[in-house]
Amino acid sequence: MSASESYSDDSSTSYDSDVDTSEEYELEVEEYDSPSEKESQEEIPTQAQADCNDQNSAGAVVVPYEEEPIADDDWVERYEAEKETARIHFEELQEHLNKSYVFLFKILRCKCNNCDTSLLQNEYETQCCQEIDRCTKALSSDDVLQDVEIPPTCVLNQPGFRINCLEKWSLKMAVPKYKTKIGKRYRQQGSEET
Repeated sequence: MSASESYSDDSSTSYDSDVDTSEEYELEVEEYDSPSEKESQEEIPTQAQADCNDQNSAGAVVVPYEEEPIADDDWVERYEAEKETARIHFEELQEHLNKSYVFLFKILRCKCNNCDTSLLQNEYETQCCQEIDRCTKALSSDDVLQDVEIPPTCVLNQPGFRINCLEKWSLKMAVPKYKTKIGKRYRQQGSEET
């Protein structure tokens, strides 16, 4: 017998043995069990089924969390008070954090000593005029230095800023050229006195 023949014989027997072992297992689908299997399962009740049958035979309905204690009014009031105290404490901490951020902004970031974050909606996006390159260039330009003796430290003190950005008529002339972020034109709201 050659080596190739023995190899083929071994492989054929191993293949046959795989087929034989797979026939020993039966696939079972629970939905389509035969009636004889169901009857045999019903004959042997489990402990949980026996307990359930005992309770149901007495006419009682099994309800989840039935044995849990019910909270009385005092406990509910204490719980609500603790919850409210925790909410107030959190708001105080948040307010303290916001104040310390504003304080740190003024100390660490504001270089012009003119920044006021009290009127801003989002203090976390504040930026000092000294952090903006165009502002620092405008403050140190030759035209500005000719008009003032001491170079201004804040853009509010720059001579052209007040005329172009804070005067009512300059703003009225510039309004038609600009749009809001959503593409609408700016328009006057309220009277000029307010």
